[in-house]
Amino acid sequence: MPRVVEGMCPHHRALILDAMAWHPGCTPGGRTLGSAGGPRCPDCTHIGARWGSATFSTILLGEEGPNVCAIHEVGHAVVALLLGVQVNYMSMSPGTIRVGGAAHTDVTIHQDAWYGSADETQVLWAGLLAVTEWLHHAGLDSEANVVDAIFLGHDDTGRMADPFSGPARDCRVEASFLLGEHWTGANKAAAALLARGHLTGAELRDILNTWA
Repeated sequence: MPRVVEGMCPHHRALILDAMAWHPGCTPGGRTLGSAGGPRCPDCTHIGARWGSATFSTILLGEEGPNVCAIHEVGHAVVALLLGVQVNYMSMSPGTIRVGGAAHTDVTIHQDAWYGSADETQVLWAGLLAVTEWLHHAGLDSEANVVDAIFLGHDDTGRMADPFSGPARDCRVEASFLLGEHWTGANKAAAALLARGHLTGAELRDILNTWA
């Protein structure tokens, strides 16, 4: 199966890799692929036309899929916890190969004016950033895999007012810093989530404190 990056025009490939956010105008092979459903990019459509109706493959369909799924959820939870959000639990189904209904981070928001805030934006970035950091440390940070990670985080960046703006980029830097400060603990937590399928916020806090 073709990879998502193979169906992208040069403009969208460069734009998405620079911003680390999926652009709704990018339609690999003419497919909307989780975009906002706007006009199809003619260049992406032309490039991907040779595959017909073939399904695009992503890193989640490979053997590393469960690891990617776990670190994605933990990334959100770590940054949320550090920003004072009440993290209730993270869960994922054994052997899951996709981010979505089979993997979930449950939080309770007590902060006023949370939605659209810089803190929320940092938490939204954190899942994607955790995946790309994990790919880097695993020696799997090929362009194809990074594009997969960005695409798989499209629901998160799609909830931002404008992930391509300067303030959103600043939030991305802050979230990356927080994850970097607690990277060992995040990895330990992801391993625990992968092994158990469930991790509470209290257990996450204990792991981060142990490996601080």
